[in-house]
Amino acid sequence: MDAYAGAFVASPHGIPSRFRNGAHEFFEQLDWFRREDCERLPEELAWARRECPVVPSGFDGGQYVVTRYDDLRTVGEHPEIFSSTTPGVQHVPVALPPLDLDPPLHRDFRQFLNPYFSRSFLSRYLPRMRELADSLIDGVIDRGRLEFVSEFAIPFTAGSLARVVIDDDDPDRMERAVQAVTGVATGDPSAFERVAGAAAEILSERSAGPAGHDDVLQSLITARVGEGRPLTLDEQLGVVTVLLLGGLDTTRGAIAHIGRFLAQLPGFEQRLRRPEWVRRDLEEILRHASTVSVMGRTVVEATQMQAVVVPKVNARWELQSVGRPEAGPNQVLVRVHACAICGTDVWMANGTLSFREFPLVLGHEGVGEVVAVGAGVTQRKIGDRVGIPMVQKRCGKCDFCREQHPNSFVTAANCAAPILTGVNVDGAHAEYIAADVDGTVLLPDAVPYELAAPTLCAGFTVWAGLRRAEVKPSGRVAVVGIGGLGHLAIQYAKAAGYHVTAVTHSLGKRDLARQLGADEVVTDGAGLKAAGGADLIMHTSSNHAAVAGAMEGLRPWGKVVMMGIATDEMTLPALPLVSHSYQIIGSAHNGFEYLAEALDFVARGAVTPMIEVFTKERVAEAYEKAANGDIRFKAVVTY
Repeated sequence: MDAYAGAFVASPHGIPSRFRNGAHEFFEQLDWFRREDCERLPEELAWARRECPVVPSGFDGGQYVVTRYDDLRTVGEHPEIFSSTTPGVQHVPVALPPLDLDPPLHRDFRQFLNPYFSRSFLSRYLPRMRELADSLIDGVIDRGRLEFVSEFAIPFTAGSLARVVIDDDDPDRMERAVQAVTGVATGDPSAFERVAGAAAEILSERSAGPAGHDDVLQSLITARVGEGRPLTLDEQLGVVTVLLLGGLDTTRGAIAHIGRFLAQLPGFEQRLRRPEWVRRDLEEILRHASTVSVMGRTVVEATQMQAVVVPKVNARWELQSVGRPEAGPNQVLVRVHACAICGTDVWMANGTLSFREFPLVLGHEGVGEVVAVGAGVTQRKIGDRVGIPMVQKRCGKCDFCREQHPNSFVTAANCAAPILTGVNVDGAHAEYIAADVDGTVLLPDAVPYELAAPTLCAGFTVWAGLRRAEVKPSGRVAVVGIGGLGHLAIQYAKAAGYHVTAVTHSLGKRDLARQLGADEVVTDGAGLKAAGGADLIMHTSSNHAAVAGAMEGLRPWGKVVMMGIATDEMTLPALPLVSHSYQIIGSAHNGFEYLAEALDFVARGAVTPMIEVFTKERVAEAYEKAANGDIRFKAVVTY
């Protein structure tokens, strides 16, 4: 391909914001039909091949220009992603088969057309082409000079094509067809209507009469495509359009390049006078100076998606266009509908927790719909509603994994190489995510995506902790901290039948705690003891001191289940811990069966996460509010 070669691909999302800078201004403003742009194109394409091989353009609503050979092959060889429905750089109002068709229909059209453009078949028109060439040369020979394109390339191409495509026995009608095709080549806006009219007239006569011809138009009448159907009239005229307009453009260009080489290259004329030149030289000429400088494809399957990127520590969350993942073996591709922001997301974004280098795509509370399944997947199907919690996959090889523990947060902490969604691999704050099928959980139909998202982490955490504590049915449960975890802990404990006491210093949360189901609301351990004490304290606070203080109200043989994550050190009262046989239990995400139970409570309406919903365009605002504690109680971003 020469310096002009490239492929245009329409983008489903327009132009990514990260490309909008001065270095790409030419392509953003590129007009394929503007003379000065065409003159600059070779050097700009050379720059793109070096610096940005797939460069966005603002032409016709947003496109990508693909400039390297391997990428061009990818575009051309994958019609399931890059469709031929727009074969040029602009949409046109008429059908252009077979150029705008994908396999298998494209093959059907080529199969009946190809024989009529073989060397052996076209040789029947050779005398007419020689006669046409001689007459054009005779017309200018006395002047000793000619404008090669307008006085030879165009009329010769138009006359030859008219004869090959609209081969008609009526000399007057054939002459009108030649004039109309010439008019198309020279930009006459009414010329194509005359060509189409002549073709339609001849097709009508051929269809009504005996099948006595063997030419292109007759092939359009007798051809069968698809499962044996004949071509429609629009398809027939569309083929005529392609053969004439496409043939005019490419053949005229090829002849013009040959004329240029004849003028510039000494000895080139002698090579072309040899009989074998067509087989030996023509292909090299076309490869060196391609007559097809731009081909078009339309993206029918998104190759890009929007994702929330945290570029560096303490940076603003940004919505960017990135490559869309694919479902690999044993994976599913999920179209994300919602993802909640967790406290650990905030800590990873501000550097308190660090598991990999920035930039980051966070999110382990993602929910959505399966849109593709990878090889070997039988547990999920397209259309399933699923959630993707943090622990996606264990390595399966280390000493811990050989003990065959279920997926849980203990796996995350002890497996040698776990896959943790939004932690050490990209998360669900994106339009799509590919995840191991065993790291997904089915969502009940009755749970909206916005309520399912926070249940994947916060709801999972508190219900798994409550189950792990194994409190007796008549037990008393105290919830310390009324926040993202605590407001759910009150609801789950109450739905499970326990007497619930909320422990909070916030005056503004007392009424809310009662609305959520708390039987009592106290401010500290003394108040908890006066209210009858607790068999279990659920630690959901981001402050360890609050839990240690609440233990004053813990009953003998009582338990403290640790779920909240805090940065301060935890100091426990040693004597009561021993004398009352207290148990301190750590708990995070336990087995997925507890997540299924947690979701079922939401499906039944027994538990309802309190959420504030943000569109993906407002994700930076959602993060800021979550980081500042201005959300009651979970920020959920929709995608």
